[in-house]
Amino acid sequence: MSGFDDLRGLAVELESVTVRLRRLASMDASPADGVDVSAQRVGENLLRLRNPVCSQAVLAARMRDRGFKWSAATVWAIEKGERCLRFDEAVLVLGCLGLDVTSLPELYAPKEGDDVSRN
Repeated sequence: MSGFDDLRGLAVELESVTVRLRRLASMDASPADGVDVSAQRVGENLLRLRNPVCSQAVLAARMRDRGFKWSAATVWAIEKGERCLRFDEAVLVLGCLGLDVTSLPELYAPKEGDDVSRN
């Protein structure tokens, strides 16, 4: 596969993620409606994605290797909803966890079991 094909594939994946994120963002971001993209929810989702892969200290070290001033306390604060996860950080965090940009909606997804369908 050529570099151009790789780039085209990435663009298609990114477009798919963008559509899914726009769909989430267009919904009322109200916990009562089953959609909660608050720092608390993002933190809970990060914990769910990180926990089977690595410790807070390992994730922090991986982010430091990518130029961020993270410590285990940073990861803890994000997971507790006390610190927001910036978009640029979210993309790299997923990479640190062995995921790619197509997994971005998993960070912003509602709680499992919540009904997010629109009538």
